[in-house]
Formats: sequence, structure tokens, C-alpha cells
Amino acid sequence: MRHESNTTPSSVQDTCAEPFTALKCALRGEQMNSATIVSWNIWEGMGAQIADGVAHVDTARLEKIRQTLNDIRPDVVVLNEALWCQEENGFFIDYKRLLGFEHSVQDLYDKHWGNMIVSHRPLDNPFRFRIHNRGGLRVNIGSPALTVATYHPHPSRYPAHKAQDFQRLLEGCVGPTVVCGDFNAVSPEDGLDEVALTRAFASFSRKPASDVARFTEGGRAVFNCLTQMGFADAVAFSDRHPTIPTDALNPKKDTAMRIDHAWHKDTQFCRARVWDTPLTQWASDHLPLVIKVKW
Repeated sequence: MRHESNTTPSSVQDTCAEPFTALKCALRGEQMNSATIVSWNIWEGMGAQIADGVAHVDTARLEKIRQTLNDIRPDVVVLNEALWCQEENGFFIDYKRLLGFEHSVQDLYDKHWGNMIVSHRPLDNPFRFRIHNRGGLRVNIGSPALTVATYHPHPSRYPAHKAQDFQRLLEGCVGPTVVCGDFNAVSPEDGLDEVALTRAFASFSRKPASDVARFTEGGRAVFNCLTQMGFADAVAFSDRHPTIPTDALNPKKDTAMRIDHAWHKDTQFCRARVWDTPLTQWASDHLPLVIKVKW
């Protein structure tokens, strides 16, 4: 189901999974913080191109993303495929300025590809890790701290290696943590029709069965790893919705999958939902997640 761009899905408006959580914290003398996080693969840096010796984004897509963020008003935005988010070979795109945020942590991998976290709140204790052609990123916000982490593995990375990467990114995290982003993995709980998906992949893939298997087997490995580390899916069963493709990529939707995820642990409350609007259907090839978290 799609939502108009100025409409907030009811499950995202929820402030607490348990009505008395805030009261319990108050009675124990504990401080409870809250934040709204958007996680979004912005499709090759909003269509970033080099022109006249300068890196530019697609202004039409940028405006759709700006309007979406204005509707949601997040505290933190996690960006995958943030091309040139740091200077590389003389090129740089200032996503923090373009999106109107005050703080950022970013890291490039494989030349000009990158992950980035922009925020209205200070970001502390950044941690970066890299493999040969990918990287992960995590930061702390607030006090007591919430850890926010992201990793965007390559679709063809072996499932066991994907899981090991997430373990490396998240090991040592103590306390409330949210890990989100384009995982290039499908949850086994989603009941994906692999036969139909393989048939659809055959229109562009020379090895459709093995390509589909990378998403499904990667999901089994990654989400088993996260579960063993104490994480849980922040998207309720009733809110599970494909995140790719959008109308901008494939209006037929015959390759629809939920590969963008948000998992959490040690939070008072965490709920995520896909933000599907006319704007987001044309802003990127992925739909964003909106994550409400209390800790």
C-alpha cells in the first residue's frame, strides 16, 4: 500500500510498543531518548555524474528526496551508495549540505562509492571497516548512546562472508543498537517465491537461479548471525513490503524483494516501516525505511 507524501503511516507514528514503557523508565529514574532514522540507498549518489570537472547529483531526484525528508523530519539519515561523500580524485558531493544536516560521518570504498550518516545531532565514536571492495560504518548518538550502523554488501558476496562482515561491524557494540541499510539479502521469513523471481531475473541475468540464491542464502546467513547476536527485525510482519524495485527502476515489479532492513537490540522500542509514496517511487531504485527508536 502506498501513502501520499504528506501522510505518516500509522505504525510509524506509534511512540511505544508497550504503553507503560516511558512510565516505567520514569519510575526507575532512567532517561529515555528517542530518534527518527531514515535508511535509504540513494541509487548511485542520486544519479551522480561528472560534468565540467565537478561531481553533480540529479537535481530532480534530489528534490524528491528533500521533500520526502521534509515530510518525515528525521533526526538521522543513513545513506548507502553515497558516491563521492568524501573527496576522491578531486571530486566531492556535500550530501550533508544538500540535505540540510549539521553533522556527518562518511567513508568511501572501491574508489568513489560510499556510506554516510548525516544527523541533526552530534555523532560520536565513528568506526569504519573495509573489505577489498566494500565497507561498513557505525556511530553513536545521544547519551546514553544509541549505536547506529550500516553495511551495504555486494550482491555477489558469499553468504557466509556477508554474515562475517556484519559480525565484524557489530561485535563489541554494547547497549542499544540499530543496524540498517541495503543488506542485499532477503529474510527467509518473507516467503519469497523463488521460482517466480528466478523467471523474472532471467530477463537480465545470465545465471538467474544462482543470482536469486545469493539473496536468499545471504539472508539466511546474515539474519541467523544477527539473531544469534541478540538482534531482532524492526519491521513487523504486517508491515513487510518490498523495497526494490521502484517505478523508476522497474514498474512491472516482477523482481520485487525486501532487501533493505533495520534490526535492533537492547532498545526500549524500535519499529520500522517502508516509506512508499509517489515521491519515493521516483527518487531512487530503493524505497527508504523510516525507523522510530526509543532507548
